[in-house]
Amino acid sequence: MSSDPRTNADSDHRKPTRRTLLSALGVLPAAGGAALAMATPASAAAPADVPVALARAGSPAPSALRELHRRWSEIEDELRLVYWQTRGRYDATLRPIRVQGARGILRSAEEIDAEIDERLAGAGTRRRTAALERARTRLKGELEESCTARREREEQLGITELKHRRAALEGEAATMLDAIKDAIKRKPASSIEDIAVLLDIALREDRLLGAASFSSWFAEELPWLARLIRALHTAVPDIQFAAIKRSIPDDSPISYGQHFAWTCGERPEASGDSPEIAAAV
Repeated sequence: MSSDPRTNADSDHRKPTRRTLLSALGVLPAAGGAALAMATPASAAAPADVPVALARAGSPAPSALRELHRRWSEIEDELRLVYWQTRGRYDATLRPIRVQGARGILRSAEEIDAEIDERLAGAGTRRRTAALERARTRLKGELEESCTARREREEQLGITELKHRRAALEGEAATMLDAIKDAIKRKPASSIEDIAVLLDIALREDRLLGAASFSSWFAEELPWLARLIRALHTAVPDIQFAAIKRSIPDDSPISYGQHFAWTCGERPEASGDSPEIAAAV
């Protein structure tokens, strides 16, 4: 199946709409400011006007929700850095964990058991059965030796420490994300920054983006969502959307700003924006 929604027959019914987004951000009250009122499902304003209102609203003082999001984004950045540091320490001396079975490469005790059990089904004699059980023991011993050698070499290369750091960061990121969701439930959004954070969290949900993703055709495929993201970026430029940052290919040297322009950059000819909206966002 193609990853491009424009060639995916299943993508049309999964494509997010303004109603989907506003439902995902349904915790927003119409509290204070035209931008907040226009961002709520109950607003009488047209959804297409939301980016204009956000772009004119300015950036308020950082909120508690914004601080949680900032820490979460920092953890995500560090996770990406640790990933690259780990990859950079791998070398040819780091042997893979595997043993040679009778029918191919085996990489776990489960694979060894599966091969031996299959061969036992047609063993026929006690001698053959005993030989296969000895092979099971031998292969598992070789696998353990391979694991030990791998662990020792990872320790020498500093990979073990990085793996522990990565596991700790993943746990911290999950905890921070839970704290953000709890904060959303406890206190309604009160600033444009809060709206930007809520949108970033909502973008993590598959039901919001559907078959879409942040690529070169994103602004063409979902022009209304690209307009909203651009408007929030204009209003609170210090917030980097983790959902967009996460979509940068691991081997890509481009910056967040370059990737943002590439995925959410304005395309008046594709989005059908009026000159007024194009100028505002």
